[in-house]
Amino acid sequence: MTTEGTAAIASGVSGNIAKKSGKPFSARAYHSGRAVADLLGLRRTAAGRKALAALNILGRWAAERFLLARRAPVESDGHRLHLAGERAPSLSLATALVEGGYERATRELIEGLLPEGGTFLDVGAHAGFYSLAAARRVGPRGRVFAFEPDMDNFHLLRKNIAENAYDNITAIPAAVCNRTGRAELFVSPQGNDRHSLFRNPGSPIEENAEEVDTTTLDDFAGALGWPAIDLIKMDIEGAEPLALAGMRRLLERSSQIRLIVEFSPGMLEAGGTAPQQFLEELARQRLEVRVIEDDSSPVPISPAHFAELAEKVRERGVVNLLCVKSHAAKAACARVRLVKQKESR
Repeated sequence: MTTEGTAAIASGVSGNIAKKSGKPFSARAYHSGRAVADLLGLRRTAAGRKALAALNILGRWAAERFLLARRAPVESDGHRLHLAGERAPSLSLATALVEGGYERATRELIEGLLPEGGTFLDVGAHAGFYSLAAARRVGPRGRVFAFEPDMDNFHLLRKNIAENAYDNITAIPAAVCNRTGRAELFVSPQGNDRHSLFRNPGSPIEENAEEVDTTTLDDFAGALGWPAIDLIKMDIEGAEPLALAGMRRLLERSSQIRLIVEFSPGMLEAGGTAPQQFLEELARQRLEVRVIEDDSSPVPISPAHFAELAEKVRERGVVNLLCVKSHAAKAACARVRLVKQKESR
């Protein structure tokens, strides 16, 4: 999920917020803050990233106070979503969902790759945005398994499943990593979409930790008898290398499996993994890495350019990657193009 700051929120504008419609003003504030952060290059230094984290905390407060004040569901992508329980999401996520532009290319890719009757794993489901989209796509014969370890978010997830009347989603209160057991989850003050198995060194406020259950995808799939899995979405704030380590047997057994993985150099480093090292591990698992962009088909990246990609993404903050077994990559992209063509008719 995005990590842009919300600098405009911190500039003394709170006195005027109540005079305006909360939703459009908060959205304008976020976009203005993001532009300022980009202009100042705040992501490039440790001090800048700490400043961004502080502004993100103010942004989360703005999302809770103005965008989501009534605790009513927001309309997004044809679904009704409750986003705030005891804690609110980051302003960047709330704004994108309210405006309807949240990770548009990734959403379209998931809908294009998933077949009717297929199986989707949502690792780091949060409130269920992608789980709901996948459930609609796979239909009543399909299955969605949504993993969310934070209990406040988990209650939101279950509430949203019920709100939208899906019975093909199974919500699982666990973090996905490299072992089954228990672990600490660090609760981010920047928003309920930023919790992580690793402490964020850039947080200006100490993060509280809560004990959560953990599982591996190998243990999960093995317990179900190794079902065919079509697509896995993974957004777990720097713990993606752990989840990858815990799904090696699943990858070996699945010739057609596809992954959509968040790639955030800063969060990976917080968990002790060099960004380039993570990309190289994906390649060692015989996965072709493609960058998901809004304005084009996923762009393949060769291992020779992994270091360059990591540095570019560091400046940007985060991107999503499509990871497909090498022999199936072209077929997967062709399927997405075909689905888009059918939907445009």
